Amino acid sequence: ALADAELEVATARERVNVLLGLWGDETRWRMPPRLPEVPADEVAPGDLEARAVEGRFDLAALRAEIEALAQSQGLTRITSVLPELSVDAHYEREPEGDATRGPAIALPLSIFNRGEAARARAKYLLLQAGDRYAALALEVRSEVRAAFARMETAKRKAEFYRTAVLPTQQVV
Repeated sequence: ALADAELEVATARERVNVLLGLWGDETRWRMPPRLPEVPADEVAPGDLEARAVEGRFDLAALRAEIEALAQSQGLTRITSVLPELSVDAHYEREPEGDATRGPAIALPLSIFNRGEAARARAKYLLLQAGDRYAALALEVRSEVRAAFARMETAKRKAEFYRTAVLPTQQVV
């Protein structure tokens, strides 16, 4: 029975070594005789949610995309009204030998196409990016709350072990 118990301890120790990524001399670790106390400082989940939303790179990328789309809306309004405005230089040689040079501006008259489609597309791309941001922010907040619940459960388990299980084992 003693040999089986020692084998079980060695096997469990090796599982811990694998989980911690330990090898060589690092595998000779020792457990302290007493577990450390559970930290008493409480963390507010609301603060964690705000920090997670501020610190996530995917949300920062979506914020940058939203800002770029918002800035491009001003440009979209101009290009939707004047989609083919071109400024060039003009050079023309007449058969008589005279030449004309100067600036040239080509401006189409948009009677039927007033650019509503381009403006609507830009508007809805911005709204779509905002919706994606809101959905991802909700998902991040949910992940934080779930992680917080797991942490609180682990703290309660640790406290139970400290106050009930370990003293009972000591007595036995």
